[in-house]
Amino acid sequence: MRVEESIVETYVRFVKKWFTITNIKCRNNKEIDILAVDPNGNKYHVEVTVYLDGWPLEIEEKERKNVVTVKWYSEYKFRDKYVREKIKEFFGSNGFKSYKRILVYWKIKKGINLEEIKKLEKNMILMTSG
Repeated sequence: MRVEESIVETYVRFVKKWFTITNIKCRNNKEIDILAVDPNGNKYHVEVTVYLDGWPLEIEEKERKNVVTVKWYSEYKFRDKYVREKIKEFFGSNGFKSYKRILVYWKIKKGINLEEIKKLEKNMILMTSG
């Protein structure tokens, strides 16, 4: 587990009182950072990313390649069929329909409004430092 994942997992476990499981291996070399359940039974899939080289989260590539985008996270980390298969295994069929996705990200590109991100990914919560 990377240190940033450990910090987020510790926060949700001790402060929020969520039950957590970390580093869940999936087929096709995929991994889920954190699956969690809060005291009310709400279920969460949490992905944590910190780029020390300062790559900000962007909405679209706009003629640039290798840009970290909301769409990429949605497809690669949250909507991948092997990831969803593993989540269904842990949360069951009923829980699979109602879990929330949380992306903890270090930095968002200047000028991007969080509402723009919410429009792209309706069921994703974004937590960021700046």
